[in-house]
Amino acid sequence: MLPKKSGQDSESQHQLAERAQLARWATFSAIWEWDVEKKLFWSSPGNQLLFGRGDGEVTESFDPDDDEDPWGSRLHPDDRARVLQSVRDHLKNDAPYDLEYRYLLPDGEYKWVRSVGHAFRAPDGKPLRLIGMNIAISDPNLAEAKRETEAGLSAILENSPIAIIWKDVDGRYEYGNSVWLNRHGLTSAQIRGKTVQDFFRFHRT
Repeated sequence: MLPKKSGQDSESQHQLAERAQLARWATFSAIWEWDVEKKLFWSSPGNQLLFGRGDGEVTESFDPDDDEDPWGSRLHPDDRARVLQSVRDHLKNDAPYDLEYRYLLPDGEYKWVRSVGHAFRAPDGKPLRLIGMNIAISDPNLAEAKRETEAGLSAILENSPIAIIWKDVDGRYEYGNSVWLNRHGLTSAQIRGKTVQDFFRFHRT
């Protein structure tokens, strides 16, 4: 007779429900993802609304090295070079991508936006995707806007079914989401600031 799986089934259904709730939340949040190799930019319905462009999910091209890129051309002239350079610097050396800028809306008005994101890389360090979240701000120095944006991005990373980590420019671990930490039986405190060599030495002791 096969053992009952009611507990396992219940837990699995609970996890699926949590992920479905996160997906619904993400749909209406200003979330974006950029495929670095294909130069394709995905924008959630919430992100589209933020920029006054309807409420549907959109995938379009984006190239920070193209001076005539449609998205980049709508950045305020005083902000354009700084924003695009921030994207390039983050991909090249993991410089923080956390900035405020003005973006031209269809009605001809500029909106202040705060944007945070992080690149996810192949084992050799090659950037694959840049994922982030935007929030409208009335004052580029609003601390509350910063907290809201970071909390939203953190919720996405922590609830992802995919193992996610990132390191600083010196190759030291800065972050691992719960999937990655649980897989290796570690905590955030144990990996923060450590290198790959420290990590394997930790497992050998």
